[in-house]
Amino acid sequence: MTAEYLDIERQRLGERLQVDRDIDGAALDALVPSLLLQPLIENAIRHGIAPSAAGGTIRIRARCESGALRLQIADDGKGCDPRALVPGVGLSNTRARLAQLYGAAYRFSVTGAAGAGVEVDLTLPHRSVPIAGVR
Repeated sequence: MTAEYLDIERQRLGERLQVDRDIDGAALDALVPSLLLQPLIENAIRHGIAPSAAGGTIRIRARCESGALRLQIADDGKGCDPRALVPGVGLSNTRARLAQLYGAAYRFSVTGAAGAGVEVDLTLPHRSVPIAGVR
């Protein structure tokens, strides 16, 4: 679903949206809860890239590190003051889903700086066999 969403946004924003994917081969078999990444990418486009006349780049990175899957989504858009970063519905729902699925076995952070974009850094247990609620 995320790839399809990015295709729609590329049609809408044209050359203003660049996508840079850096996916480690070992991460390709990792299970990620459905629709976990889409709201994070949507936030990056809606709040970081779309408001800029020049557009920008979304960077999606996935790595396996010490039995965990590390996912990073970053944009080089307008950024924000980290003290003013208030989680909206997308970030709050993402955090709640992660807590329900993984308990304390995940990390989730959002950092930003004015004029320097925003980065979401997410670490999950690396699983390639489904667990309840994860597809």
